[in-house]
Amino acid sequence: MAARTRTRTAKAPPGSAAAKSRTPNAQAAANANARTPTGKPEVRIFVSYSHVDAAARAKLETHLAPLIRDGVSTWFDGRMDPGDALDAGISRALRQAHILVALLSPE
Repeated sequence: MAARTRTRTAKAPPGSAAAKSRTPNAQAAANANARTPTGKPEVRIFVSYSHVDAAARAKLETHLAPLIRDGVSTWFDGRMDPGDALDAGISRALRQAHILVALLSPE
């Protein structure tokens, strides 16, 4: 009788490059299927505006406020933490957004 050998596939250590390459796809899938506590799908809105038009952006936030309980969230550069990389933070938020709202004005 021949001896049977089994080969196991090794899992990548948590900090390895192989583990990191799977992380964005898993995170993207989790973000795409994100649900609010009410069971509704989450909707992320990216707001692009000139800082001269901060009052218009604030007014938009006021109008969208009732939708927060339905899973709508807005993002603008004022939500970044001090010390965050500006370009990377904006790019990440833009990739994760479902809707882009661009406030246009002469400024």
